[in-house]
Amino acid sequence: MKRRFMNHRTLLSSCLILFALWLCYGCGNEDEYHYPSVKLEFLTATTNSKGTINQITTDGGKAYNVQADGSNLKLPADTLLRIVTNYEEVEGGVRLYGAAVPVSNYPVPLAEFKEEMVKHPVSIQSIWMGLDYLNMILQVKAQNKKHTFRFIEESATTDEETNELNLLIGLYHNNNGDLEAYTQRAYASVPLKQYAEKGYSKINIRFTLNTNEGETSNYDFEYIPL
Repeated sequence: MKRRFMNHRTLLSSCLILFALWLCYGCGNEDEYHYPSVKLEFLTATTNSKGTINQITTDGGKAYNVQADGSNLKLPADTLLRIVTNYEEVEGGVRLYGAAVPVSNYPVPLAEFKEEMVKHPVSIQSIWMGLDYLNMILQVKAQNKKHTFRFIEESATTDEETNELNLLIGLYHNNNGDLEAYTQRAYASVPLKQYAEKGYSKINIRFTLNTNEGETSNYDFEYIPL
């Protein structure tokens, strides 16, 4: 069965993914109950013809069949997509306890972006390279309105001598007039494999965003396709 990659721009272009997963592994006090051996990670998931997650692949490249899914996510059928989930290894695969869909649209070239470029403040809680993805946990000031996140390819240049691609990717964030009342989390994962498929030996990435302090922060990474 041919799978299609989920159109995250359609699904998420007008949505802020603000999730407090009902199971927060590793936080809280000693009196709280925690499921044993549960991991909270960014993963790549596939769905079956019913829109149920039936397989996950970790950013370490290990694939598991999903034996039980407690996330209750309503997803398109036969789709490949990113998720953030709490999961536990069980006999024959994994059990999912809770999951969210991060912002994970392909970077849009700046020349093709027809809207006003908006970069409302956002902070990085953590950012790291995964398998063919740049993952991040964002912190935003929000109250009750939907925010918009997108990734913008602000520039892309090639070093012909080394066959390397140099990317500048910016974070588009529009708070749509929301009040900066509370600090909330948002999960995001930038797809990079589409650049690897063009045959570059290495991809140098500079990711940039506007911070809550009114300054621009840059984060540099190297992506070497396998």
